[in-house]
Amino acid sequence: MEKEEFQKLGRNIKYYRTQKGLSCSELAKILHRQERVLTEIEERKKEYQFKTLEKNAKALDVPIEKFFDFETNTES
Repeated sequence: MEKEEFQKLGRNIKYYRTQKGLSCSELAKILHRQERVLTEIEERKKEYQFKTLEKNAKALDVPIEKFFDFETNTES
């Protein structure tokens, strides 16, 4: 994955989290993860496994494909 796409993926995850009205801390509790890890993912400072993306998508009730929709403007 290109660096730019990796950055857009992190932005999309953050966008859908905020659309659900969840803070990073709240999502971390739902996923049983450390808030720091989720923040690093959203800020594109940490790579993540596909399984992590699947868990995020399920917790946010968003099809995982939405995270990879780089054409839609989800910048926040």
